[in-house]
Amino acid sequence: MRFLLFLTAALAAPGQPVEFNRDIRPILSDRCFTCHGPDAANRKSPLRLDSEPDARRVVTSGKLVERITTANAALRMPPAYAGHAALPARDIDTIRRWVEQGAPWQAHWSLEKPARPHRSSIDGIVKARLERAGMRLSPPASSETLLRRLHLDLTGLPPSPEESKSFEMADYEKVVDRLLASPAHAERMTQRWLEWARYADTNGYQS
Repeated sequence: MRFLLFLTAALAAPGQPVEFNRDIRPILSDRCFTCHGPDAANRKSPLRLDSEPDARRVVTSGKLVERITTANAALRMPPAYAGHAALPARDIDTIRRWVEQGAPWQAHWSLEKPARPHRSSIDGIVKARLERAGMRLSPPASSETLLRRLHLDLTGLPPSPEESKSFEMADYEKVVDRLLASPAHAERMTQRWLEWARYADTNGYQS
């Protein structure tokens, strides 16, 4: 848990650019979309903060920051009169920095073309944290160990002795593709879904 908190803090650190999907959309979704979101039945205002044109209008006019920071309880958003608490200082600071950086918008992550992030990789974040604690990364695993981990993760089964003997690191991606396309991988994924759905616990449950 402490590592996850550290990782979250590192990704949204003050010195880094604010990303809409990572840093802003979760705040708006959690605290604003109920009244200013896509659900027309529950929307309390014509203003939609899930829509870029509407959101851009209140951002560029300064109204967004003004309404979330005002000391006037009658004007503050989220509304105090509806029993909602004010945004935490960290969320307000994140929104301020987003606005100061030009409030760049992103479509929902599922509609965005995947791109390699410019920020440090997870390995770099872990390495920096370990170094501050006076620790080092574990040495690279052998090719036999990597192959075994790959097989156990994707199929739940170890590689055969023949596969271990003939394996070369240059073929790693080919092995990944082969295992992902194998019936064993599908069976492993199905097993997990059945466990999550409590398949073995539902005899008679439906009736």
